[in-house]
Amino acid sequence: MKPRQPRFSVFRLGCCSRRPSPAASCATRPTLLVDKNLRTVEAQNRSELRSKTATLSGKPDIIALREDEAVIVDAKTGHESRSHTVQVMIYLYAVPKASERYRNAKLRGQVTYRDHTTRIPADAVDDQFVQNLGALIRRLSADEPARRVPSQQECRFCDISAADCPVRVGEASEPDAGETADF
Repeated sequence: MKPRQPRFSVFRLGCCSRRPSPAASCATRPTLLVDKNLRTVEAQNRSELRSKTATLSGKPDIIALREDEAVIVDAKTGHESRSHTVQVMIYLYAVPKASERYRNAKLRGQVTYRDHTTRIPADAVDDQFVQNLGALIRRLSADEPARRVPSQQECRFCDISAADCPVRVGEASEPDAGETADF
């Protein structure tokens, strides 16, 4: 029996084309050179990791490679966020599985911001992380759609009108307010 093709890509992570301006592109940030002896590989980093239920695809900004060592670099222009670290951890998991070039490399990751770098060791991708990632992908690719949890926080960014979305949450009302002398 032929294996079932994934229905859709679950994630599309990291892409320089989503940067707000050409000045923010990876190629113009010299701080991204991890080590002067490492060879950087740009625009060749796209990978797809397929399973029975989904495809995990992404493109790290830079993968710097030297012999048996590779550094996966993702550049960010905003403030530090835990989600940036998780994004690189997903790359650390998927890239060596999807690309033979990195399969035996000693991997590590880093998120580079304008003023600092957060380093991510390969052992951050432990069994618990892999289990959680697998559970998330299975939940996202399930035949049963995820339970909707609309909120003002989410709905304010959505282009679908209230007429077309019966669960849309409108503008937040004024909160209840009181006074205290406790502080």
